[in-house]
Amino acid sequence: MEMNLQMFAENTQTTASLSAEMKTYYGMELLENAKPQLVHNQFAATKGLPAGGGKTVEWRKFGAFDKALKPLTEGVTPDGSGISVSYITKELAQYGDYTTVSDMLDLTAIDDVVLEITDRHGSNMGLTLDTVTRNEIQQGKQVIYAPKIGSDGTKTDVTSRMTLDKDCRMTSELVAKAGYDYAAVEVSSFQRKLNAAGIRHNLHTVRVLASSGRQARAILRQFRPDLVVGTGGYASYPMVKAAAKAGIPTAVHESNMVPGLTTKMLESYADVIMVGFEDCRQHYKHPERIAVTGTPVRGDFFRLSREEARKKLGFDDEAPLVVSFWGSLGASHMNECMVDFFRREDAEGYPFRHIHAVGKGGWEAMEQKLRELGLPKSDRLDVRQYIYDMDVVMAAADVVLCRAGASTISELTALGKPTVMVPSPYVTNNHQEKNARLLEKHGGAVVITESESTGGGLYKAVEAILSDNEKRISMARAMKELGIPDATARIYDTVMALVRK
Repeated sequence: MEMNLQMFAENTQTTASLSAEMKTYYGMELLENAKPQLVHNQFAATKGLPAGGGKTVEWRKFGAFDKALKPLTEGVTPDGSGISVSYITKELAQYGDYTTVSDMLDLTAIDDVVLEITDRHGSNMGLTLDTVTRNEIQQGKQVIYAPKIGSDGTKTDVTSRMTLDKDCRMTSELVAKAGYDYAAVEVSSFQRKLNAAGIRHNLHTVRVLASSGRQARAILRQFRPDLVVGTGGYASYPMVKAAAKAGIPTAVHESNMVPGLTTKMLESYADVIMVGFEDCRQHYKHPERIAVTGTPVRGDFFRLSREEARKKLGFDDEAPLVVSFWGSLGASHMNECMVDFFRREDAEGYPFRHIHAVGKGGWEAMEQKLRELGLPKSDRLDVRQYIYDMDVVMAAADVVLCRAGASTISELTALGKPTVMVPSPYVTNNHQEKNARLLEKHGGAVVITESESTGGGLYKAVEAILSDNEKRISMARAMKELGIPDATARIYDTVMALVRK
């Protein structure tokens, strides 16, 4: 049926609102042509919702059964498994938006305005649904956390992100509990020290490599995957290599600036290697196989603006915020430097706000030192063991002092935060300094090695950034230009393109 849209128009002005009939028509078209862009929905189970059930709904979540790995005996009934059920209650909410288009604009515009707006509303709808789903995941209420493993092997359940620490370990039972099939390959690392112990260790690693290949092939026969993705660790090598030789599409994600040993060994096998920055491409023999995807950043890092984050932290002034941390375990030398840093803040009358995370390893020593010095003397200095609300604190930060791990760099660049970096000298192949030098090269970071670090030097570096507004803005812009906030979507698109070939 043909429909004359103009007959429904209230007038012929481009700024006119739509009639009720036009709104109905366009509303139906928009809904019909909506194109959702969903990533996180794959992690959720879909349940129907009957009409007329009210706004508060309850679902039942049935737990997964353990694998039936015990052979059956003829005529003997298995022991059987019980059913575990948990309940999920949720309050329903609606989300939506609209755009007004007049009939005159629709009929006279060079572009197909309705089609363009439809496409964008469809994408927006998908991104909105995906963000809502992601935020639910981030709340952690339906998340299984890795338990703490004691020295005697005992397990203690963890129920919140705040209580996670170095003693928490992912286990095969935990993966199975989450409803995923799990299989393991035995791997071993290579040691760079060629002493007697190192040589013995490396010989063992070579023997393990031979057996891990057989294990990987067996896993592939069992799971029959459409795609295999490695993340650069030693366990990636046998699986990705075996998959490539079997004709299964393969991908590797390397989050560091330069490829690690495993990634180098897999370069000739993987269909694509995903990296964090364009500059990384130069470090590979096959740059045509490189896809610049970035490294994923938690979605909650993008929820708040600087102003919103400062308000949430209870700041009632415009003093700049400096944030510093050296990892969850801390770093003794760097924390010693920070004590001198605090002294200088006190001597200068606390010219900026400062939140510092000491880390678990150095917390007791730091508490004692601060008591001896009578610090802090102002609420502008906040020394903590951990920063549990890192998303809020980072959003509010004006300058950040930290290490140069790949995940941290992804967060800093995505948010566009000027940074003073002290790379850890204790990582393999000096990855952190290479990561930090990339940011320095582009003008987003100041790099100070740990051997060069002093409280006074760090303070001067921060002061130089905060006292020069043009420099601070320039550094923020440089970091932002390097950032890839949609890394998760890019990775998803890259690997799905391999599957669809």
